[in-house]
Amino acid sequence: MSSLSQTPEPLYLPFRGVKNDDTAFLPLNSGLREIRCVILLPGYGDDPIECELVYTNIDEKSDDRTPYVALSYCWGAVEDTVEIQLYSPSTNPSSASKEPISTPFRITQNLYIALQALRNEKRQCLWIDALCINQQDPREKTHQVQLMGKIYSSAESVVVWLGPEDEYIRFFMRAWTKHIRPLIDHDTVEQTWGLWGTLREDTHPLWTCMAQDKVLSQLGSELDDEMLDNSSPDRCRNAMLAGLRSLVSRPWWSRIWVLQEVLLAPKNEESRQKVEFRIGSGTLRWYEISNTQITSARCLKLASYEKIQRAWAYIIARDALPEYMEVKWLLRFTRRFHASDPRDKLFALLLLASDTKDCLWKEPLISPDYTKSTKTVFDDLIRWKPSLAGLKIDVEGIGDVKLTGDSEWPTMENEY
Repeated sequence: MSSLSQTPEPLYLPFRGVKNDDTAFLPLNSGLREIRCVILLPGYGDDPIECELVYTNIDEKSDDRTPYVALSYCWGAVEDTVEIQLYSPSTNPSSASKEPISTPFRITQNLYIALQALRNEKRQCLWIDALCINQQDPREKTHQVQLMGKIYSSAESVVVWLGPEDEYIRFFMRAWTKHIRPLIDHDTVEQTWGLWGTLREDTHPLWTCMAQDKVLSQLGSELDDEMLDNSSPDRCRNAMLAGLRSLVSRPWWSRIWVLQEVLLAPKNEESRQKVEFRIGSGTLRWYEISNTQITSARCLKLASYEKIQRAWAYIIARDALPEYMEVKWLLRFTRRFHASDPRDKLFALLLLASDTKDCLWKEPLISPDYTKSTKTVFDDLIRWKPSLAGLKIDVEGIGDVKLTGDSEWPTMENEY
């Protein structure tokens, strides 16, 4: 057992993002709930990625709000970066030239691949945290994180980028779009929920249809897994499950911020989240994942089922978190979710927890504030609610940390 108090933490944690010249960013007007968006300019293939900064707001009473789509993604390694071109308005208001200023800007490889996959022949207005928040300004980051729930709920929709496709995903998405999606679109919710049970039967007509699909057969021939080396119906089933495991094991599912990003997404007329999952060139819709329960243990048949995937199965089955989920329960529920900044283990949950979401802006002790150290953030949480003392959270790169609420915080107990 050891204590982190032996090495005092600085007021600001070491910068954890991609370092850039932040002169491209004009100050935001917090009184107007102003945000930045980026216009992803048209392009194809290996064309350079070009984005244009624009300024808008999320004030419901405003008449000049710019419609945008919010991107939910996994940053990836901040050391693995690619340069794009970022166009920004002139920082000199008196300048006669209205031409935007071109600035080289580095983003992570993960985001670069996402932008390559998402762009098309049209200009697209997106909200992307790495490009729309000055990550090097703790005070701006604090203000924008306080607006994060509203940023996602005010979007036209949310696009989740799960990453590039592999050979198993290509097989799975072909089977899904040509054979499974038609079943989902025509069946009732009750029938769809039982889909995976009926697919365990060798006689299900789906397997015959898939066996006759020449494109699927070709994709299946590219799979090198030994268990898929035969042409029986089991081969299709095993390939489907391999693709499904690849889908739900992507790093996105384990990031703590994405819970808020999808659960606070806008809803359609049927009160379902307007969330679209992109993986490579394939697309899955929220209601498809929800109705078919494809993140459930029963579906995946995993011998050792990850706690994070169980959490998602619980959430997706309900389309929401139960209203009684207090922050103590959520901290325990999300203990194995990841955050590169340990303060986000709390900040990402405050708009979801039943006991914090309505009083968040009235309680300085729990309001997100990146000028506070990690110790102060969790000390203040316990001052606000003493019953949280003793709760363990998992801090990335450290292990399990027990909240004590005293000068010796945190006491680290590594259970790995």
